[in-house]
Amino acid sequence: MMRIKQSDFLNYEIWILTFGGGLQRSGVYANNVSDSNKAEFRNSVKDKINTLVINKYTKSSVTSKEHINNLINIKNWINSNRLF
Repeated sequence: MMRIKQSDFLNYEIWILTFGGGLQRSGVYANNVSDSNKAEFRNSVKDKINTLVINKYTKSSVTSKEHINNLINIKNWINSNRLF
């Protein structure tokens, strides 16, 4: 039971640090984007990546080419689902 809680905590912290480091001062958001829209964006990206990891990375290994294609698909998905 404790391992699940530790794992959840570490996963949460990794996402906080990832978004903090990647988005805080990057100019990703337009000036008029609300905090709730920013949170919605972060949650949708997190959900998309978590689903991808569960479906493709935990069940089998992926090749370098597949990994690169997965990253490109995430980028394209983000660009087509902009909340900012």
